[in-house]
Amino acid sequence: MLDSWEPKARLGLLVAVSAVLAAAAISLLASGEDPPTESERISVIVRDFVTAGNERDFTVVCNLLSEKARDEVERFASALALSGDDACAKALQARAAETIGDQSVEVLEVRIVADRAAVDVATEDPEEGRAERTLELVRDDAGEWKVSSFGG
Repeated sequence: MLDSWEPKARLGLLVAVSAVLAAAAISLLASGEDPPTESERISVIVRDFVTAGNERDFTVVCNLLSEKARDEVERFASALALSGDDACAKALQARAAETIGDQSVEVLEVRIVADRAAVDVATEDPEEGRAERTLELVRDDAGEWKVSSFGG
């Protein structure tokens, strides 16, 4: 009896799983939304980077940095005798009062070449006004875009 039930149970499970997958696919298609483009993904990262800086969430800022940029910040942390897993965030916090203001950001243009991107942005700071700069991003080994240069 068990032998005759197993194929039917497997078939029933296969039908149920197929129905769920089909419903999910139809839902995605029906939403009419295209997945974000690389330029859109990069724009979100740039906005998140600026927002995290404004909110003084330096752990998030450090997580959005490329490995090379994070290493540079951690060298600065060493010079300040800061260490530990959060040395990057501590170093940025130490500099925040001098260098980071509440900024709004507008992404003007995103240029992508292979695993590198240049993002022209306009920032506006209540004290310093509007400034245009270019941020550079690189794609890491996991395929995630990371900020490698803050622009000047």
